[in-house]
Formats: sequence, structure tokens, C-alpha cells
Amino acid sequence: MTARALIITSLAFAFHVASAAEPSAAALPGVPRVTREQMWANAPDPSYPLAALQKHIGGRGLFLLKIDAQQRTVSRVTILQGTRSKILDVAAVQALSKWRLRRGGLADRVDHVKVPVSFIR
Repeated sequence: MTARALIITSLAFAFHVASAAEPSAAALPGVPRVTREQMWANAPDPSYPLAALQKHIGGRGLFLLKIDAQQRTVSRVTILQGTRSKILDVAAVQALSKWRLRRGGLADRVDHVKVPVSFIR
């Protein structure tokens, strides 16, 4: 099995509110579902740090992305629930900081998004 970092792409967005859900979770009433590709022009996955791979470290975290509406960039990443590994948290924050929104549609009305990230060994 190869190691990889996985971003759950089933995201739910709403005006000034965002929630992320596992694919098996029930949809939130009144909150449209969009895919990562529909929402983000650039959304690189985190790199799995070599040190974490060598030590067989994995984990799941939840991150809050604050959006700069003018630039369509992530202005700040906050760790809501860490992966229990500082090295994995840093890798996730570095990748999520590079995300860029597409123009138009729901992306024009979002000021923050919650994104779950899983590092799978």
C-alpha cells in the first residue's frame, strides 16, 4: 500500500459558513454540495513528509481556511482539530495555504471553508 495524503472532496458550503463532511455523512439541509474541482482553481494535496512515512505516522485533521475575497486566496489556515502529529499538521497547512478559488458561483459568497485532511499510511 502506498502512503498518500487525502483531502475529502465532498465539501458543503453556505454564505459565510462552511462545513465539511465525510462522504457517508448526511447532506446538510439547504447547503449545496460542490466538488473540490468546482470550487477551487488550484488545490494541491499535501505532501506526505518523509519523516512521517519512515515512522509510520498517520492522522486526520480538520482545518479552517479563511478566504481573501478580493484575491481569491487562502489568507489564513487554522487547525481546528490536529492530526496529532506536528509534522503532518505543518504539511497540511503548507498545502492548504496554496489553494485558490475559482471565479463565479458559490465561490463568490464564501469567506471561510472547513477542510478535513487524512494522511493514510
